[in-house]
Amino acid sequence: PVSLDLKPGEITGVVGMNSSGKTTLMDIAVGRLNPSAGNVSYPSLEAKPIPRRSALARLGYVRQIPAAWSGRLRNNLNFTAAAFGKTGQKNQHLVDLYVTRYGLADHEYKTWSSISGGFKTRFELVRTLVARPDILILDEPLAYLDIVTQHIFLHDLRKIAQSHSHPMPILITSQHLYEVESIADNMVILDNGKCIFSGPIEELKKDGK
Repeated sequence: PVSLDLKPGEITGVVGMNSSGKTTLMDIAVGRLNPSAGNVSYPSLEAKPIPRRSALARLGYVRQIPAAWSGRLRNNLNFTAAAFGKTGQKNQHLVDLYVTRYGLADHEYKTWSSISGGFKTRFELVRTLVARPDILILDEPLAYLDIVTQHIFLHDLRKIAQSHSHPMPILITSQHLYEVESIADNMVILDNGKCIFSGPIEELKKDGK
């Protein structure tokens, strides 16, 4: 059993080796799988008079291996921003902001098959962010990033979580504790399908686990 609360402005890290259950937990969190016991709810979303499917649509999910996009990457970003209400100059400025922030300007008019795994992860994050999700969930997004880009990426996650205009909870998985420990407020540690720790990062450091 895994119990956790996701709160705006906080980052929760989920760590464990391969086959420990990280991706299964993410699939349950985003509604792709139903839990065998217990329940999953998003009170801040479901309190609104909208169906559960619409609430789940407000989750931003970046998978470890993102699905391929068709066409030019920039066109996809503009289309996504427009689908979520950003049109005209606001659309261009929003996409420009994220493309520049994540160092994607040299690749924005390329196709999916012509960029590396690291840039695919960055583009997928940007496409998720321009949709303005209420909760951001990332499944091992650091796997294909170099050390420098990992540092920038993690630093940006803290800024995203604590945005003054749109603070949000972030749930991120990794195989390596130290990759997310520096930015996480809460930590879940899985081992062979079992939860061996779940709580604030201060308790993890205090217990020395």
